[in-house]
Amino acid sequence: FCKRCGKIHECINCSVPLTMYKSSGRSSCHYCGTEYYKLQCPECGCEEIFDAGAGTERVEEFLQQMFPDNIVRIDAGKINTFKQLDTALAAFYNKEAQILVGTQLIAKGLHFPDVTFVGILGIDNILSIPDYRSVEKAYQLVMQVSGRAGRGESKGDVYIQTHMPEHDLFKYFTRPASEFYDYELERRKLFDYPPYSKMARIILSYSKQAEVKQISAIIAAELHRANKNGTSILGPAPAVIYKIKNQYRFSIIIKSASHKQLNSLLLCAKAAFDKHKTGTMTIK
Repeated sequence: FCKRCGKIHECINCSVPLTMYKSSGRSSCHYCGTEYYKLQCPECGCEEIFDAGAGTERVEEFLQQMFPDNIVRIDAGKINTFKQLDTALAAFYNKEAQILVGTQLIAKGLHFPDVTFVGILGIDNILSIPDYRSVEKAYQLVMQVSGRAGRGESKGDVYIQTHMPEHDLFKYFTRPASEFYDYELERRKLFDYPPYSKMARIILSYSKQAEVKQISAIIAAELHRANKNGTSILGPAPAVIYKIKNQYRFSIIIKSASHKQLNSLLLCAKAAFDKHKTGTMTIK
């Protein structure tokens, strides 16, 4: 954030906030990889930055102030090769370090018999993703990382950080998985999401905003004309991440009762795109 006006610093190539790395004095974009060593607010010109959030680097720094134990950190900013990953995990497994801090990399498939505590930070970030599968993904991740605790003779404790403790998700962690399954199915049925429909998303990308918006509208109009069975066609609308690598992105969502109808409309969209596309515009 800009300290003066509060503007969030975003990548100049992508519509995403930058991630700040205090140890190297740089900020970077996790989508295009562009690095920034000196930021200036595009709104007011201020060069003072306030870094907010609880990334792995900040968590490590906080823990170092509280505990004398050695700490291993595993994230994309520190681990670049499989050899580095193996070395870091071995240090924790061999008890050269007593605390492991990491991203989702450490959630799956790791067996540490003596781990007795797991803390999960930032679960709200996953729940806030505009995707009908976000609750399911949060459930899976919590269950997976929780499984790292208490795998040996000692019992384990799991703590979850959230600003939404009233969310339905949290009451299912102490219940059979089948109950969460039933809850999630009922939730999706209300809004006709898969498995109660067949669903596809079309994304058009191009360096010229006005042109990709226009072609997206043409394709959506063609889809509506070809739609004979009441299939739901939503959009076009700016994609969740509107710009990546200087490519503006618009999305169209199709929900249909059958694969046949869905495939027919996707072929229609591709034909309309091939007819009207310009330059290096892409569809996927």
